[in-house]
Amino acid sequence: MAARHAAVVGVFVMYASIACVLIRAATQATGPTAVLTIQLGLALAITLFVMQFVACRLLASLEPMISANQSRLGSLAVPDTVCVTVMLFTLVGAVGGTIAAISDRSTPQAEAAFVWLIVGLHTACVAARPWELGFVVDPRVHVAEEAVGVGLFFVRLALRVVPLLFATGIVFSTMHVALGLFRARQVTEPFRVALANLDGSFWVTALFVSAALPLLAYLLALLTSVSLDVVSAIVSIPAKLDRLREPETRGDGADGKRAGAAAMERST
Repeated sequence: MAARHAAVVGVFVMYASIACVLIRAATQATGPTAVLTIQLGLALAITLFVMQFVACRLLASLEPMISANQSRLGSLAVPDTVCVTVMLFTLVGAVGGTIAAISDRSTPQAEAAFVWLIVGLHTACVAARPWELGFVVDPRVHVAEEAVGVGLFFVRLALRVVPLLFATGIVFSTMHVALGLFRARQVTEPFRVALANLDGSFWVTALFVSAALPLLAYLLALLTSVSLDVVSAIVSIPAKLDRLREPETRGDGADGKRAGAAAMERST
């Protein structure tokens, strides 16, 4: 639920980021590079609009990829270990980042500590509930199938965290790009400086990386899921054969008992 709401927030905030890019281009369109700056701003805005559309579609398709197929784990050892480990590193990183931000009076460090805390807590909560990722606990699972299940657990855990990473990256990047409107400088050099001033250097780079996260996650999920599903189908063959042999074994035992009883009746 939290991931779904975060995805919606990130998609809508991207409209604000598109507006910020266009406004930045309009305010910097002065001097000999005015046409170049406007063209660059339009190109960035169109790219963001396309990435927003793609993110909206792909984020909606991640959830079926997570819960479409059920997988088995031998126990809750791996999910519980991941939950505790992530929780520990989250708290340590958040406290350390907050202390460093206060001592250095650094707003970016405080923001990084906040994002680290939110994403880490969300990851720990998701890891603590593997049944929501399509897993069932079966102590009879074979070792090879358990290994495949652990790999799928990490893939599905990462997919569940992607919407939150997407939303936080979009929100903070857009906020800093908007703040950059108040610190805009006149473009005096050609294309390279125009691009640097227009995109706000690091923050628009972070904006585009955040917008590309759903596409990257989708492609990674396809590759890893197909590979692990093939391996899972291969390693589950012995277990299926064992289950097929069980009725035959029970039938042979029953036939043997009936034959023995008939022989005892004939002897008497």
